[in-house]
Amino acid sequence: MGWLDIPCDLDRPFICERYQDVPEYKWTRLDGTLYYISQSSMTSYSFARKYCQAQGGDLAQPKTDKINMHLIELAGGNSYWFGLDDINQEGMFQWIDGTPLDNNGSSQAADIFILIL
Repeated sequence: MGWLDIPCDLDRPFICERYQDVPEYKWTRLDGTLYYISQSSMTSYSFARKYCQAQGGDLAQPKTDKINMHLIELAGGNSYWFGLDDINQEGMFQWIDGTPLDNNGSSQAADIFILIL
């Protein structure tokens, strides 16, 4: 299991997250956050992010081991787009909410990331 830096124009399925108390069809819940795993949608990073935003959320940000393990379970051995990139400055990785990647914590550093299981 790890993360892989790949070109953002490659097509991959994606994982969305949003904050909402009431689960909806095809969304799973972990600690007040809902997660959506695209089943067959193979899209670019930018389209995946736009889709998640249109659903009231954004690409998932697995910042903790607990969230990461939850998404690994949901992903079932497949790779997905999620919200970590170095689009603003090459080599300076940050989450899409603007917080930097914590290389000293439990996050693994590996442009755009996909979760590899």
